[in-house]
Amino acid sequence: MERRLSEDGSGTLREVEHAAVSDLMLIEVAVGWETALDFLSRFLRGDLPGIPVPEDAAEEVEPSPEMMRIAQERGQTWAALVNPES
Repeated sequence: MERRLSEDGSGTLREVEHAAVSDLMLIEVAVGWETALDFLSRFLRGDLPGIPVPEDAAEEVEPSPEMMRIAQERGQTWAALVNPES
């Protein structure tokens, strides 16, 4: 994984390059990154509480039907980008 920060007008552009070994892995990683960035954006806007996260938080989180729908749509979008002839 490679991360870069650069000036972007009055803000900062953050680029993340994550190498994948297969098309399926690329799709899964892309959907995961988009979801994580959604949560980061919501947190930075103040839409999520700033509470400590338990170590086993990944095991405790039950995705909502809306989160599952969004992840599925993103997976389909990424699959079309990775395999345009499919």
